Amino acid sequence: MIIVRSAEYRCGGGVICSHGDAVNNVRNSCDGKTECDIKSNITYDPGVCKYLETTYDCLPLHAAASSCPAGWTWFGGRCFIFKSSLKTWTDAECSCQTLGGNLASFHSTDEYTSIRELTRKAAGSYPTAWVGGNDRETETVWKWSDGSQFDFTNWGNGQPNNYGGGQDCMEINCEGDYVNDQECDSQRGFVCVRDTNCSFVSSHV
Repeated sequence: MIIVRSAEYRCGGGVICSHGDAVNNVRNSCDGKTECDIKSNITYDPGVCKYLETTYDCLPLHAAASSCPAGWTWFGGRCFIFKSSLKTWTDAECSCQTLGGNLASFHSTDEYTSIRELTRKAAGSYPTAWVGGNDRETETVWKWSDGSQFDFTNWGNGQPNNYGGGQDCMEINCEGDYVNDQECDSQRGFVCVRDTNCSFVSSHV
């Protein structure tokens, strides 16, 4: 099973080109599969991006599930868990840290869908739940609590709107399938994310 570690477009002489979404595109196409064929539409020309350099691990199919602690679900090289106990955003983040992670971040439609399905399987519905997005430090400057790059844009219609002021924390499953900003003191279940149990997995075939 393929787990992508990095992906970068490069030019002649090994210069890295500016294609910030390359790694997410490759992960969406390859992670979890046994075969992957990535075709670049970059035209060859000296000084222009001409090849995609990718590094990845090749794991036995059973390795992904076993790399997460009991009760956690593997997806895209990370482990996720839904907790139904109702907490404020801050208390939920503290609980996730106690478990070795943070409130969940997501960086692709597949990850977002997987997190929603995790809540459905655990709760039998799609309960409103905290994830790690927040703009508590600076209004409109959203960050993930796990420190990863905040590249999410698919908010619910008109969101985030900071309605009434103080809506600084991100919830999912709002009114069905919407991502919304909410007051951080509201009580919600929550989704945590953490790294796998493996700090490094050597590549092999």
